[in-house]
Order: sequence, then C-alpha cells, then structure tokens
Amino acid sequence: MTLTDRLRRLIETLPLGGSVVLTRDALLELLAEDNAPAVDLTAPQAAALLGLSASALRRLLEAGELCGYKRPGGSTWYVPPAAVAEFRAARQQPPALRAVPVRRRREPGVAMNSGEREADR
Repeated sequence: MTLTDRLRRLIETLPLGGSVVLTRDALLELLAEDNAPAVDLTAPQAAALLGLSASALRRLLEAGELCGYKRPGGSTWYVPPAAVAEFRAARQQPPALRAVPVRRRREPGVAMNSGEREADR
C-alpha cells in the first residue's frame, strides 16, 4: 500500500469538514514506510523515528549497527528509510534463547552415580 493509499483511507474516515493534524515525525514515518523510492533521512530525522537521541543514532551508525552513509567531504549522516525499518524490526524480535548450564542438587540419602565426582556433590 502506498502513502497515497494510506492517506486516502485516513481521509475517508473523516466527517465532512473534518481535518487531520500530523506531526512532522508522523509524516516522516509514513514516508519511511512508503514502498516508493524515498529520500534518505538525516540523522536527526532517523533518530526521531527510532526514539533515539541524535548522538545515540550516530554511535549506532559509527559502530555499523545501523546502515547509513556520509556524502564525500560531508559530515552529515544519511539513513535510508529501509534501514530504519530493518532496525525497528530487529529491535522488536524476541531475544535469542540460549542454553544455561544448571547444576543439579542431589537429594540427601541418594547415592552418587558412578559418573559423578565427589566435587559435584
């Protein structure tokens, strides 16, 4: 669904003479989700969409945890909308499960197995 389609659906729910107020961040989010080729976001714009500070976003960019680029000779970071969507999806995934060793307690009066060591008691 394109941005135009989503806006049209929103407008259809309004009463005659009604209006909609969209914040800058909401518009940027709609644009970031649009399937059409979009203009890359500046670091502050991407940070606002992700709920991060500009400095936190720059750290992610510099660490390679978020895809972005600087133009040759420039100092401004740019982030493709697809990278914002990918980062959001990655953050919403449940953490990977990992095995944690558990030390079993031996009940009193139960003999040790031949494979158990005295130190494991």
